[in-house]
Amino acid sequence: MNGRTLVVFFLVGLAVGLGAGFLIGWGIWPVQYYDTDPSDLKEEHKEDYIVLVSATYALNGDLNQAKGRLAKLQEEDVAQVVADLAQSYLERGEDSITGRNLVMLADALGTS
Repeated sequence: MNGRTLVVFFLVGLAVGLGAGFLIGWGIWPVQYYDTDPSDLKEEHKEDYIVLVSATYALNGDLNQAKGRLAKLQEEDVAQVVADLAQSYLERGEDSITGRNLVMLADALGTS
């Protein structure tokens, strides 16, 4: 075999290997995450998490539970993050119940 044939075989083998790897990794056995920490969430999902914590706080009034859940976000000033999110909901005219829940939680955390 000459050098050109070896290069062609190498490139074909590389393409087939990459294709099989992508097929197996994305199609047959995709990665599935379990028990992910809230601090690892994307920003929009962190906002959803805060909204859910505020809804739970509105239902049961358990501030210690809400603080514990918000601490999992590992933010420096989680109370300010909640207040900023509440302000954002109010400015955008989002769901008024969600905005009220966020404001109530922010007030309970000592920010407004």
